[in-house]
Amino acid sequence: MQGGERPEERMPDALPVADTERLLAAWIERNIGKVVRLDLEPRWRAAWTVDVEKDGKIIPLYVKGPREVQALVPVKLEGAALDVLNRNGIPSPAQYGYCEEIDAIVMERLPGESRLENIQDIAVRDRVVDQYVQAMAKFHALDPQLFLDAGFSPPADPTALRLAQFSKIEATYLANKR
Repeated sequence: MQGGERPEERMPDALPVADTERLLAAWIERNIGKVVRLDLEPRWRAAWTVDVEKDGKIIPLYVKGPREVQALVPVKLEGAALDVLNRNGIPSPAQYGYCEEIDAIVMERLPGESRLENIQDIAVRDRVVDQYVQAMAKFHALDPQLFLDAGFSPPADPTALRLAQFSKIEATYLANKR
């Protein structure tokens, strides 16, 4: 692991970063291979880029961990949604599994740029946008039952459908408002 001990930093579940990373590395080594690099991402939620060595090859991983506020979609359910997309031909990272010890999904790290504005070549940017629009069209054509089977709950009535996640967003905001 890189970065050394950072006992003053804490993960959302109040574990020190070093403990969280130790648990994550142990899970990865039990399930995938030897961790040769594990870097905490500078993000609003716990996330890591990880390189794992297995059979002489480096496997690039990305780990999405818990959020600091109550999530609209639990991490494990987020992983289930990615699995639905993956199984139905919609571009999304393949998953290696769910690390229950720290509430994180471990997935392949895909190449490319994560921010559209950082793609300088306009033709390349246009192709990326086109791929995204095509993927969204395929996503919206999926049978909603696939997501119900994965653990999502349907809206209870037309009002809940119209408001989508608004009530959860509002409750989270009010609970964390200072």
